[in-house]
Amino acid sequence: MKIVALFAFLSSLPVVAVAQDGRTKKAVADAEVERDAGRPEDAAILLRDALRSAERVADKNLRRKSVQTVRKALNKVDPLDAQRRKALQGAAKAIVPLAQAYSRSKWHETSVALLEAASQLDAAVVRRPLEKARQAVAGDAIQAWFGKRSRLVGDQSWTVRDGVVTSPTVFGERIVAIRSSNEVRGDFELLVDVKMANQAVAGIVFGVERKDGLARFYEFELVHDAPRSLFRMLRLDEHLEGDVILEQAVAFSRAERAGWMTVSVTVEGNQVRATAGVLPPITVEVARTTTGSIGLLAGTVGEGKGKVRFRSLRLTQ
Repeated sequence: MKIVALFAFLSSLPVVAVAQDGRTKKAVADAEVERDAGRPEDAAILLRDALRSAERVADKNLRRKSVQTVRKALNKVDPLDAQRRKALQGAAKAIVPLAQAYSRSKWHETSVALLEAASQLDAAVVRRPLEKARQAVAGDAIQAWFGKRSRLVGDQSWTVRDGVVTSPTVFGERIVAIRSSNEVRGDFELLVDVKMANQAVAGIVFGVERKDGLARFYEFELVHDAPRSLFRMLRLDEHLEGDVILEQAVAFSRAERAGWMTVSVTVEGNQVRATAGVLPPITVEVARTTTGSIGLLAGTVGEGKGKVRFRSLRLTQ
């Protein structure tokens, strides 16, 4: 299993970079065709679309390289692009203080809407303010869903502070979990950012129901146990007895494992899709309804010890 996981990790490293480089080169080549055909404005439109795509690339070095390549091509097609960009940057910068004023008034969704509009003018100018405003909205969601909570498994001394839910310290292959006082009904998509150490477990709990005196639930968990990681989908009760529905080895870089990572669960009817980071989701069919409470789970494997943190919860029903 470790050999397979390590091979997957090594082979997956260049995939994102190669794919983005291919998209950038194609956009530049397509723009050259339009320019040579006497359609410079169409060429500029193609390159600006490519630029917006490049500015959304998560990796900082890859984003810089892609943006520089596209801008170099754009400057050749549109001699006025530098003036155009300066004007748009100025307009985007003018919106930021107003959005921040709304944030100070706790009007976080209004702040996000303004900054998203400014992002259409210049994404780089508003990247950090927009991220902060979105975290504030997500912090409100964390408080709404887990400000009132109850124990599901193990120690219930979790904390909710500044938009972050933090588990108690776990060690010795222990598992702890909490459930929200609110319920989800019908289809939903749940995303939450997770940060944990190696030899740790972070999970999204959903479909919590009580039957025959026991709480039962589904859980999607991410396990980091370097050099491999695992996706697991389980059906458990509050004593952690139950079944592993699916287990899959996955690969993340050391930097990815050490940072904040988005974990998501999407439920549509009896179909559940789940993933972490930018990896393709696993998909399972579940026999039981997933209506019920949601929750968060933390644990360790092997000799792991530490806390698991959750933030930026986004729930769409």
